[in-house]
Amino acid sequence: MFDDDVMSINASGKNRYYLVTTLFQCHSLQTSFSAGFKGDFSELCGGGRDKILTSEESCPIKSIFEFSSKEEAVATFEKVEVIRQNLRDEAKQQGDSKYDDTAE
Repeated sequence: MFDDDVMSINASGKNRYYLVTTLFQCHSLQTSFSAGFKGDFSELCGGGRDKILTSEESCPIKSIFEFSSKEEAVATFEKVEVIRQNLRDEAKQQGDSKYDDTAE
């Protein structure tokens, strides 16, 4: 588990590694002892149709990204996390400056 909305999956035997994002934050993914998958057929898809299930909630899958190694997946997640944090910081600064402008 990387974040409230990013889960890592290692497909052992296939030498594939996946990062799965969910549509919403799924806090139970970080604390659950087990998780399952619910899909319509024998494969999982993104777009919110298929789900990751825990004992506490059902988390719709937004996207699935495939990597050839865990190292590649982790490096990609770390790059994306920096971008996400920069966007959050920028949005906060814009929000703060918006309130500063109205106070005059």
